[in-house]
Amino acid sequence: MKKILLSIAFLLSLNSGFAQLTVNGSLTPLQLVQSILIGNGVSVSNVTYTGAPAAIGSFNGTASNIGIASGILLTTGNLTNAVGPNNLGGQGIDNNRSGDADLNIISGVTTFDASVLEFDFVPASDTLRFNYVFASEEYPEFVGGLVNDAFGFFISGPGISGPFSSNSQNVAIIPGTTTPVTINDLNNGDNDCDLGGPNGPCSNCQYYVDNCNGSTVQYDGFTTPLTAMAVVACGETYHIKIAIADGGDGVYDSGVFLEAGSFGTSGVQITATASASGDSTIVEGCGSAVFTFFRPDTSSAFTINFNIQGTAIPGLDYNQIPDSIVIPQGQFSEQLFVDAFVDGIPDSIETITLTIDFISGCGGDTLYATIFIQSVDSIKVVKGEDYNICTPDETATLKATATGGSGPLTFTWSNDAGVGDSVVVVPLETTKYFVTVTDTCGNFAYSDSIEVVVQCDVIVPNIFTPNGDGFNDTFFVGNLDQYPGSGIKIYNRWGRKVHDTDDYKNDWDGEKVAEGTYFYVLSVSDPEQGEKKGHVTILKN
Repeated sequence: MKKILLSIAFLLSLNSGFAQLTVNGSLTPLQLVQSILIGNGVSVSNVTYTGAPAAIGSFNGTASNIGIASGILLTTGNLTNAVGPNNLGGQGIDNNRSGDADLNIISGVTTFDASVLEFDFVPASDTLRFNYVFASEEYPEFVGGLVNDAFGFFISGPGISGPFSSNSQNVAIIPGTTTPVTINDLNNGDNDCDLGGPNGPCSNCQYYVDNCNGSTVQYDGFTTPLTAMAVVACGETYHIKIAIADGGDGVYDSGVFLEAGSFGTSGVQITATASASGDSTIVEGCGSAVFTFFRPDTSSAFTINFNIQGTAIPGLDYNQIPDSIVIPQGQFSEQLFVDAFVDGIPDSIETITLTIDFISGCGGDTLYATIFIQSVDSIKVVKGEDYNICTPDETATLKATATGGSGPLTFTWSNDAGVGDSVVVVPLETTKYFVTVTDTCGNFAYSDSIEVVVQCDVIVPNIFTPNGDGFNDTFFVGNLDQYPGSGIKIYNRWGRKVHDTDDYKNDWDGEKVAEGTYFYVLSVSDPEQGEKKGHVTILKN
């Protein structure tokens, strides 16, 4: 019985309020093909990738104008260069890699920085289809020039005879023609994205999207969503090479967006997606994943029975789910939601795989879709040191570090001290602060408090003038109000005590003593301040 691998597809719909394209380079080529690209009615094997590691990954286009909700992005430079807004006329990076012989033919010039994704596949029916968008920073300035970034989908196998390597045929062609999709063959004729002006003769411009000054995607221009199609033999093994490269030089980037779940044939389908990540991976305790079941008609209620497999344990790692689902009459699809539990165990990646046995044009086949569960460590917060400051001349820098959680962590300090793992405060009085650390899933943890003690050293004067002018009339010890219960003893030059109090209030005016020099012993109530000794001069005239 043949295995038919089914992909994960985004179930989020496009909306009119564009935000931004997002990309993710964390998945392996095998995961990208098996978990994202592959749809109904094909099985795949022998997945390989040749190119710069940062040039391939997944994307989420639901909040962009790229025209495809999600899938794989293959570029000539770096994934991140595709992210909008379009604020650069020539975004790109030269990866200093070689080109591809097949793409040299399509481009008409030598190619560079090739990224090539290849795999074998077995179709379950006679027609293969998948959807894509080609985008480039070479648009529109270099239309008709000596640079011509190229891409191609080269299929080889039984019944296929083409001019490319292994007798392959390129199915990335302009609809209704045999012309490959290139910058020079699909454009709006404009050659100036920044200054405007009249357009020249366009070439297949009904399939072109002008993205000059676009807010969600960096590429200056791209195609409308197009469909690649090939006639194949059911049950036979075919090979596909998905390739893209810079043509003429290795500078400006181009990319090809492959729609999630679109690489397949017709029939019953099952897909899976994680609501938070948009791909096949769900993080413990972070949103839901959903299996979606499709069927080809809605004439009556339709029951789909499936087997539950994988390394994750129902009821322990995720919620219990049934082994069948009914798609009601009038509906093409039905959904089954899965929540992954936080178990506190640092597991390796766990899986939930649903398999469906069905009869297709190739006989008995099996469909399956897989959700990957990623464990997450509990958030642990370590606070920084306590502070002792004297305001307003000194400040305190509150610091904290944290580990665990999912995605970027957010640090929020109490008492409106601010956000971030380091904030500066100047409290007017002694204050305790703590920080709340939150991850992208809403999990959070608190730190122990950091105490900022507002306390200044005492400042003892060496002279005061009790002459009744209202200025400097008492022996005033600066900051003594911060140390209640401090005592003072004052002696004349012969050692006779002239003043003694256990709780000095800065009120001794020397009224009963003559001018001259006196000696004090100040016992500060804070042990760290200790006992202060010195002399003070009294001047009365």
